[in-house]
Amino acid sequence: MQHAPSAVYHYDDAGGGSIHHNKVHAIFQAAKKDLLQVIQLQDPSLLEGRVTLRQIKAGSVVGHQGDQDVSVAFIISGLLHVYQRMIDREDESLLFVTHPGELVGHLAVLTGEPLIFTVRAHRDCTCLFVSKAHFYEIMREEPRVVLNVAHTVVRRMSSFVRQIDFALDWVAVEAGRAVYRQDDKSDSTFIVLSGRLRSVITKDNGKKELAGEYGRGDLIGVVEALTHMNRATTVHAVRDSELAKLPEGALNSIKRRYPQVVTRLIHVLGQKILGNMQQVNGPLAGRSLSLHTPASKWDAGNPVSNLSTVTILPVSEEVPLTTFTLELQHALSGIGPTLLLTSDIIKQRLGSAALDSVHEYRLSSWLGQQEDIHRIVLYQSDSGLTPWTQRCIRQADCIIIVGLARANVRAQVGVLRALNESGIPIDMVGGTSIGSFMGALYAEEKSSSRMRVRAREWAMGMTSHFKKILDLTYPVTSMFSGASFNYSISSVFKDKQIEDLWLPYFNITTDITASSMRVHTDGSLWRY
Repeated sequence: MQHAPSAVYHYDDAGGGSIHHNKVHAIFQAAKKDLLQVIQLQDPSLLEGRVTLRQIKAGSVVGHQGDQDVSVAFIISGLLHVYQRMIDREDESLLFVTHPGELVGHLAVLTGEPLIFTVRAHRDCTCLFVSKAHFYEIMREEPRVVLNVAHTVVRRMSSFVRQIDFALDWVAVEAGRAVYRQDDKSDSTFIVLSGRLRSVITKDNGKKELAGEYGRGDLIGVVEALTHMNRATTVHAVRDSELAKLPEGALNSIKRRYPQVVTRLIHVLGQKILGNMQQVNGPLAGRSLSLHTPASKWDAGNPVSNLSTVTILPVSEEVPLTTFTLELQHALSGIGPTLLLTSDIIKQRLGSAALDSVHEYRLSSWLGQQEDIHRIVLYQSDSGLTPWTQRCIRQADCIIIVGLARANVRAQVGVLRALNESGIPIDMVGGTSIGSFMGALYAEEKSSSRMRVRAREWAMGMTSHFKKILDLTYPVTSMFSGASFNYSISSVFKDKQIEDLWLPYFNITTDITASSMRVHTDGSLWRY
């Protein structure tokens, strides 16, 4: 509405404060008439019993970002501020202010999606509320109201935003599918909305080399589009991904209308090049054509700096997965907002049927929004291969496989062998207890077969009962002195240092004197 709603005139001269009881009915009726005019509802009786009048104190939150159960609010008096939290900032950004006569929350109700911002009362307000269920009932009776309400959303956008929205294409890419291939004609730029993609260069001799990995918020192919060159790499989806495709013509239109965009692109490209120069020995040096936005500014030169989803898989039902995942969530919270999702949490938030195939789009959309508002999303899988476990694997940028320290050594060898046979590179090895020993064996030679042979030889030596008898001591902290065990470990690794291993390696020990955990990334290998 261009003018203040008529209901506001029923307030006394003190303005916007408390409402006298004998005026509540008059305000309610006048507000309903104003709402009818805004949404152009032909049948006034449809509002009867479906709207409520509420007073909101200054500072109160009307709706939180990510809320599922959203109502349409019609402001009668006061101001509602609309904020959105960005993952690269601690504070919230003010998007716009809603004044009397305007609606808020209607976009979430129309689309059925969670609320994409937080609505807070700037001062004492009075509003009419229509719940999502009641609004859908009105829609069924008078479908045209959808267009009228949608028009109030579009009217708030600038003409330029509406043009760009028309030019953008939404693209869904399944895991393993190529977005484009090397030497293809460059006619567009892609923006990663959710998911993860990998760029690979094919050399003249047929050998393939990793050029980079791109996560949410990254621009792909913008350099080729700006320079009118063919694609320099092949880009394919590592997991199910959603992209926004910006045609070359739309990009040129933006450059002509807003020249400062070119300056911003040069700035971001410069940051990326400087980040790559810091990785002199890495495969990305001077190669990558991806531009990282501030959302991935933690380490512009690190190809895994923009990991946003981590899946935790147990090797058996005995693994205390919930305890481990909660500890991991607490540790990652120091980096940024971290969300933990399990099948039970999904059912609580989205309903018991949320994991059914018929709700695939709704679940994917909701998970994508959680990635938008959180720095890292942790997916805790079920113990078996359930639909939720399959979803966790499909959503993962990175997968952590968790096993018990007493796990069968053969299982650890089998996992490494399976990874090698599948051609999956291992970037780092770490562990505790027997896992640290097996990890060190692999990091020393990068061979699962040699690791198995050396582990068997060591285990055979540890089965000697005579050595155990000689190792007995007074049971103050242990039944054994540990001298025999230390000798067996030192005979395997000798004077090897952790820094000498072929792969980055760490292990974890317990300091029983200080009752604390210690992480070792350098020093004598056998001692730790």
